Amino acid sequence: EDRGGQLAAARGGLAIGPGGVGAHIAKQFFRDEEATHMENITKSVNFACGQLRLGKDAAADAKALVVKACDGRWGEGEWTTMLTGACVYAASRQNSLPITVRDVAEACQLDVFALGRVYNRLKFLHELKVPPLDP
Repeated sequence: EDRGGQLAAARGGLAIGPGGVGAHIAKQFFRDEEATHMENITKSVNFACGQLRLGKDAAADAKALVVKACDGRWGEGEWTTMLTGACVYAASRQNSLPITVRDVAEACQLDVFALGRVYNRLKFLHELKVPPLDP
């Protein structure tokens, strides 16, 4: 077998050029942590809003609220998902959309009671003004 030829071909495929695969890998590898978190938050908010069929305005409001609530202290895992869900719910309430906390919990696959606690804490800590629910 020509192992040297395979290695050269692999290196050639990863050549770092303006549009090569290597440029994409290098970009992902050398990204700063905040940009990675922002990208993950954007994906998470867009996914939740897509599941709930919310508009772009509500998604933008939710993303801004997540950034404000994090205040530069980024976390990972369920905490971030809970915060994202609470912010999506708060944004939908602020935009007077007919979404319940149960809908958000199901869309984000979260416990409805835990999501409610995070939402209430978010409202209290950031003094969010949300209109009352109108059944």
